[in-house]
Amino acid sequence: MGKFIAAGLGLFFIVSLFFLIHLHNSQTDLENDILTEDKQSYVVLTKTTNTVMSLLSVKKQDYKAFEDIIKANMVGRNGTDGNQAVMQMVREHNLTPDQSAIKKITQAISSGAEELQMRQTKLNDMLNSNNKKYDYLLTGYLLKKMGFPKKDLSKVKLLMSEEAQEANETGILKPINAQ
Repeated sequence: MGKFIAAGLGLFFIVSLFFLIHLHNSQTDLENDILTEDKQSYVVLTKTTNTVMSLLSVKKQDYKAFEDIIKANMVGRNGTDGNQAVMQMVREHNLTPDQSAIKKITQAISSGAEELQMRQTKLNDMLNSNNKKYDYLLTGYLLKKMGFPKKDLSKVKLLMSEEAQEANETGILKPINAQ
């Protein structure tokens, strides 16, 4: 009878050890994946901006203004007709791209915005999953005892337009006016 109790306790110890190892490794992976996905969102923004800039042959001194407009459009600031703001900047700077370049610019911004939206959705899901683990009784307690979070995830922020942020804070959704 004593052998069965010892075997049961040994099995319990081994299973508990494997559970703790798995919990530690999966949380380490999740934190690293969150930071990687956050960086990838900025890679998408930069890649799309650089593509548009090269299609327009934008001068270095105008780069920042164009970059801000493109990023704002990619996070939805100007609604479904957001590319119009880019075209307005093109006209204001007396750039004259041909129709094929305009089509490529529009496609680059649209595809960049779609990729960014997918990455931000994935990042949101990952952050939610991470937060849930700390809310659970056993895993939350164990993660804290193991010294998690090990990475500073407070710097990870989801990108959103000014209008979306205002609606989130006030609870009031106003119509988006494209300029």
